[in-house]
Amino acid sequence: MKLYIFLCEKSDSLNVLFPCIGRNEYEFMDKIIQWVDSQIVKSIPTVFLSFREIDTRDTFIAHLYPALNHKGIHTYKDDKDLERGETISPTLLETIEESMISIIVLSRNYASSSRCLEELTKILECKETKQQIVLPIFYHVDPLDVRLQRQSFAEALADHERGSRRTRKCRGGGKPYERLPVYLENI
Repeated sequence: MKLYIFLCEKSDSLNVLFPCIGRNEYEFMDKIIQWVDSQIVKSIPTVFLSFREIDTRDTFIAHLYPALNHKGIHTYKDDKDLERGETISPTLLETIEESMISIIVLSRNYASSSRCLEELTKILECKETKQQIVLPIFYHVDPLDVRLQRQSFAEALADHERGSRRTRKCRGGGKPYERLPVYLENI
């Protein structure tokens, strides 16, 4: 599987904190942390993590979240997986609005989650209206599959679209995945 990352540098600090993950992920997380740290004002809530629990909660997010907090970067993650038809809370939407940066970890099953699609829609709305910084991470998925809504993304969105007004909103009007800034490159 490929991991899509951008320019990475070696950091000894993450090797001490997280010896259980591979070198590429150490470098990847270190670069994310450095980049986020350079973008924020530390006195306010700064980073919102949007991710699909089944793909990343016990792996990538389990290491990225504490690493950001260890660096003093206030980071919010919601571990709740909503059942089909449930909506995310107004408090969660408010948290997205108040964040300076949203990190979207796009993984195989991201688009199959109603919660993730709602978060994505809100994040992209905040990017447009509040100039929120959006950092997409393509975790074991090809950025073109996400952007062009192919393979698992096409299937998941089609399933949601059959009965969900929210997905039609997310998918219509220029396809939100196409609007994600591409900070990452395939290595």
